[in-house]
Amino acid sequence: MQDTNTIINQVSVADIQAAVQRALISANPDYYSWLAEQQEHYRATKDEQSIQRIKVVLVNTLLNIQCDFVTVDDVWDELPTTSLDILNWAMLLTDGIGDNHIFVNESFAVDTSILDFNTVFDYDFNEHLFQEESRKKRASNDKPYDYYPFHWEPWIRLLIDNVFFYANLSSTGRYITDELKEFGDNYIEQLIPSQLVVGKDHGKPGSEGFLQWDMNTNAAGLEGQLEELKSRWNTYLEQRFTSISQQHVGHQPSIY
Repeated sequence: MQDTNTIINQVSVADIQAAVQRALISANPDYYSWLAEQQEHYRATKDEQSIQRIKVVLVNTLLNIQCDFVTVDDVWDELPTTSLDILNWAMLLTDGIGDNHIFVNESFAVDTSILDFNTVFDYDFNEHLFQEESRKKRASNDKPYDYYPFHWEPWIRLLIDNVFFYANLSSTGRYITDELKEFGDNYIEQLIPSQLVVGKDHGKPGSEGFLQWDMNTNAAGLEGQLEELKSRWNTYLEQRFTSISQQHVGHQPSIY
């Protein structure tokens, strides 16, 4: 979890809240006349036009950069990290749900939002089913994974005591194997250096409303060896994740 409180120094929280109020009114003048439940539903399901209106007001107000519907995304893409942290904090107040304004920074199927899931388990199990279906399409002979919490960790943003955080939801099994993965991936990179090259379909709309991932590996002629090494490493990591997760099945639920 990353605390951004120390780097939000160009504007105050009050400035952010005032800009958000202007942005939401710009997107829908009736927003502040609604009950809290209706406001939350709007934040989670608003259309692209509303999102663009909000982004324009926030960039103009908080960063004093003039832009419009046409140019705001280009401006956004060129901003430094400190400016993005300010805007992401502000956007959280226009996107998030609940007392902590939690926002799941992951893709959803068309006409689906986080409000379609009553519990974290419902969301996570749905993601498990989606990933299993995707794996079946890519390799129908692969053995399906049993469900364990947060096999696929969602990225989130939220406020804790009015401080903005980037975070992710994880389980013990996934946290430990993520640490192992970082160590092993760094070692593999030392053995066979490589880089990703953007393919022609990367970022284009794909099925079910998701963008396509099309990145190719360049390993100076050792692509086959690198693929085999990574395949064996990933198999080992999956074994460790499953083993650790199985050990925790009987434990009382805990949140840290």
